[in-house]
Amino acid sequence: MGDPACDLQPAWNVFAGDSRERFRAELAVDDASWPCGRGWALAQAVSGLAYYWDTNPGMIRQTSHALTQVVADRSP
Repeated sequence: MGDPACDLQPAWNVFAGDSRERFRAELAVDDASWPCGRGWALAQAVSGLAYYWDTNPGMIRQTSHALTQVVADRSP
């Protein structure tokens, strides 16, 4: 069985600001799972940067966006 918090990665990969909060509220994510999801998004972004740096500019834009969102997010 996997960690269900990995399903929260779209919160930082796709959403920002109020839309992220709406995503969290609609899914009724608890305070323990939210930072775990943020950790999954961070891990994916960091590994994506390293893996795609020389080969896929689109993925670099996406992972850079996610990394920026993860670092800026101060929610519990």
